[in-house]
Order: sequence, then structure tokens, then C-alpha cells
Amino acid sequence: MSKSFALIGGDLEVHDRRFTTVSGASKLSQDLALWVQERMGDDPSTPGAGSLLDSDQFIGTLQIQGEVLDDARLELQRALEAYQTNQLSRIRQETVLYSGQTTVTEEETIESIESIEAGFEGTSIILRATVRTLAGTRVTVEAPITEPE
Repeated sequence: MSKSFALIGGDLEVHDRRFTTVSGASKLSQDLALWVQERMGDDPSTPGAGSLLDSDQFIGTLQIQGEVLDDARLELQRALEAYQTNQLSRIRQETVLYSGQTTVTEEETIESIESIEAGFEGTSIILRATVRTLAGTRVTVEAPITEPE
């Protein structure tokens, strides 16, 4: 089983002077949110990680509203599929390295992307995706795209 430090609003969560951790579906939800918020190409060690869901591409463009939502939906789909591909590659590598074992649990492993919804909320685009894990758990991730301040 793998764990990550819990984040709330981008800060580490501390409880009783200890860092809180997340695992299972909560870890997957946090990992997906971080993945889609990371601008693709910003991290040289993982150039394929992240998404292109930044406001430069979607907010303030002259595209028709429906086209903007379709483009945003497609980019979120691409980012989630890239995460899933990365995850499967990690599982395969660990299975070889650890004699058939992996640190990724069924509750953390994406089986399928069930839905991706996009809509406007004021001047922001709100994307919401639901994935299903191998354990049968549904995990939802939200990816808001807002105007830069």
C-alpha cells in the first residue's frame, strides 16, 4: 500500500503535531487533482505528467462556449488517460522488481474513466471527472479553470 501526505488547500495537513497521510481512494483523488493541476512539461523529471488545463487556453478565448467546454473535456480525458498509463507502467515495473507485488492497491488503481462533465460557473469552467477503481470505488476529481488574478 502506498501513502502520501494529506494536502488541504496546497498545505500539508497536521494533526496532533504529526503529518496526516492519505491512502486508498482518498490518495487517488488527491493524486488526480494534483496531476491535472500541474502544467504538463513543467517538471523535467516527468515531462508527460500534468495537463494543459490552464486559463490561457480556455478563459477569454474567442471560441464558441460549447467548443471551449469540449476542448477542456478532451484535455481532461487525455490527462486522466496519461495518469492511468503511467500508473499501469508503475504497476508492471513494481511487479517485476518486487516478485509479483506492487505498492499500488486496487482502491488506488483506475479501472475506467466513467464520466467527464464540463460547465460554466460565472467566468470559470468547472470540470468534474469520475473514475472507477479496480476495487469498484468511484472517485471524483474537480478541475476548475479560472481567470488569472
